[in-house]
Amino acid sequence: PLNCELRLTSPVVLFISFSPTNAAATPIGTFGPTLEQIVDITLNAGTIPVLVTLPDDGTVDPAILSDYNQVIVNAATQHSLHPDLDVPLWNVYNTMQGATSGVYNAGGSSPADYTDPSLPFGVNRRGLTALQVLDRIRTTFFP
Repeated sequence: PLNCELRLTSPVVLFISFSPTNAAATPIGTFGPTLEQIVDITLNAGTIPVLVTLPDDGTVDPAILSDYNQVIVNAATQHSLHPDLDVPLWNVYNTMQGATSGVYNAGGSSPADYTDPSLPFGVNRRGLTALQVLDRIRTTFFP
């Protein structure tokens, strides 16, 4: 399914993210190799993968969350099939530490309200930092 989607849509960038509960539902020994396979498929399609760490939304034990986030970091920095390549990594775990009004809540006039009063809301904070990640990729790869 991923190969087909990449072929049909030809995205330049693909954010690879999971909810903490979905990630933790996969045994960690399976999660890492599967994530590396997703990265490999994405790279082979000519798409830039961006791996996204898991936010602490309170649904997964913090120690387990840390283990899964480490697997994500390792897939970005120590990929077995691409050892000389660092895949872009967006640390949503850190981003959401400032989301004091809830990881999945939106505030302000809309989810796309990126004014300071809206940034304690997770949806607004995540949207703004996603745009910042895309801008960094644009200026790095397409100056």
